Amino acid sequence: MILALNTSGLQFGLAIVSNQGEVVAEHYLSTGPRHFGTLFPALEFLLESTQVDLARVRSIAVAMGPGSFTGLRVGMAAAKGLCHSLNLSVVGINTLEALASQAAGLGTLVVAFVYSRKDEVFAALFDISSPGKITRIEDDRAVNFSELGSLGGQEAVFIGNHYPSQAPRLKRAMGGQGVRLAPPLLWTLRASSVGLLGLSKLENGKHDDPNELVPVYHRPPDIRPNPYHLRNY
Repeated sequence: MILALNTSGLQFGLAIVSNQGEVVAEHYLSTGPRHFGTLFPALEFLLESTQVDLARVRSIAVAMGPGSFTGLRVGMAAAKGLCHSLNLSVVGINTLEALASQAAGLGTLVVAFVYSRKDEVFAALFDISSPGKITRIEDDRAVNFSELGSLGGQEAVFIGNHYPSQAPRLKRAMGGQGVRLAPPLLWTLRASSVGLLGLSKLENGKHDDPNELVPVYHRPPDIRPNPYHLRNY
């Protein structure tokens, strides 16, 4: 079995995927104050409710970015801790690739994107024409939201990580015509998608060194002083 973690956004998710590709169980929590503090209690609940022994888990699949700086650090630390304590292998999964996999069957090309900062998104173009296979066409890159439509044109299906805010903006940016959007239900990266891609890579003999695996940020963190803290000096 594979344990999958996704903490790349404002939400976190956990999933258990069998060696046959079956999603045994999945837990998802939307954004909330200090919500990453419930990550390990959620994992404990997932294991207890499914009666899955950690001894049956052979690997950890973790979303490695791009995404939230804090979230990626939390997920990577958790994955490495489990790998070292349980002597498991680990496989890092690109966030955009996992998100693109959720649009499989909707078209030939897909543009997957996640929030960045400064009115930008991290995005990449993928070919999803072959069943069960995702082929990267372009590397991850930061683009202004207004330029996002130029990545795939009218042929591509677009899928982001927050439908309520991103879909209307994308429609306006592309003139309201010709834009193909994945269904709203798919605009949330599932830990199970991370796990299924991890399973595929493991079956092809690919895994990562937990000592060398690092989050994919694509740019330095945006660390700013706390205004409240400064007012007290």
